[in-house]
Amino acid sequence: MILLFQRLLITIFCFLLTSNLLFAQVKPFKIGFFSLFMAAPFIYAEQTQLFKKEGLDVQLFPYANLMQMARDFHEGKLDAAIFPIPMVFSYKLGMLPDLPSENVKVILIAGANGGSLVVIDPTIKSPKDLRGKTVVSFSKMCPCYPLLRLFLMKNGIDPEKNSNHMVFDFDSFIDYILEQKRLQKELAKYQDSIKKKEDNDLKEKIERLKERNKKLPKVSAFLIPEPNTTFIKSLAGGIIMARTRNIWKDHPFGGLVVKDNALREKKEVIEKVIVVMGKVSLNINLPQNRENLVKVLIKTKYNPPEFTYSILKEAFRAGETDYPVFPYKSSAVAWIDLLKTMGMLPEKINSFKLAEDTFASEFTREVLKRANVPVPPSDYRPEVIMGEVKNFRR
Repeated sequence: MILLFQRLLITIFCFLLTSNLLFAQVKPFKIGFFSLFMAAPFIYAEQTQLFKKEGLDVQLFPYANLMQMARDFHEGKLDAAIFPIPMVFSYKLGMLPDLPSENVKVILIAGANGGSLVVIDPTIKSPKDLRGKTVVSFSKMCPCYPLLRLFLMKNGIDPEKNSNHMVFDFDSFIDYILEQKRLQKELAKYQDSIKKKEDNDLKEKIERLKERNKKLPKVSAFLIPEPNTTFIKSLAGGIIMARTRNIWKDHPFGGLVVKDNALREKKEVIEKVIVVMGKVSLNINLPQNRENLVKVLIKTKYNPPEFTYSILKEAFRAGETDYPVFPYKSSAVAWIDLLKTMGMLPEKINSFKLAEDTFASEFTREVLKRANVPVPPSDYRPEVIMGEVKNFRR
């Protein structure tokens, strides 16, 4: 009787253990994202059922605010998050508002290149003409902020003293551009009317508009990521002076970030995610497959209505937005050095140590190799920044 009872207990224990393991395997793996550009391959994998084919339940969560995503990630509401690279280092070092430092790893690159410096002032013919002009980027957490400042500095323009560098979020920048265009149109209309007849009321209106125009500095150029670039360009016009790949060839824009403990506790799931994304990148990086990516993105709930088919097709051309997944440590060192130069990270930080602690190159390489996804022979490569080749080696 006792033996039978013991066997029953063992059976129940094994059943409960198996049930827990099964539950752990099917528990959703939640990934937060902010940018359509950085999340595009993850959305593609979700929408084409590639995660499910690997037995994964991956759920994507879009955010309108990067800091809210960071807070949810910190609190464990997300298993992973797609962060802009500059923000990753600030997060790891405890430099984000109201968030402690945390041991995190970049396991995949989420987008490379992907931005353009667009000039909308016809008087600007060369980079040096940006001196004294108003230039725009998104916030310091976005790679476009330091890359714009680097471009100015390399062309002899101090971002603080010789230009007016304004920071906007996407919606505010749209409103600003539309208001700027409306004021200019209204001013031109009244000035044309006053040529035909003397009118004191018109003169007063013109003076009021001029005063408002002074308070609204004319944006001469902006550097923001796709597909925002193409959309704003469709509103404001302009020409592309430089793409971010011209500033820094194949620079990583974003990264899929997990906490250190997740690499132990959710190792199998994370490895499968890496494999799926490695294979997806091989697919969508081919120019002939970009049309498929656009067709998937345009139909999803994640794509805002202003990003029409023509906007997405232009923005996601191969070579404009690219999706290598391997996290080169040399790219991490280059980013850290650049951010230190801009005063965005403490000068005393050891660039190599922070890079090696943050970019999980060895882990990602082994996972991709086992899945027969091509990987580079080294964690380090020459980084070409503003035409200068930089070799980062220990």
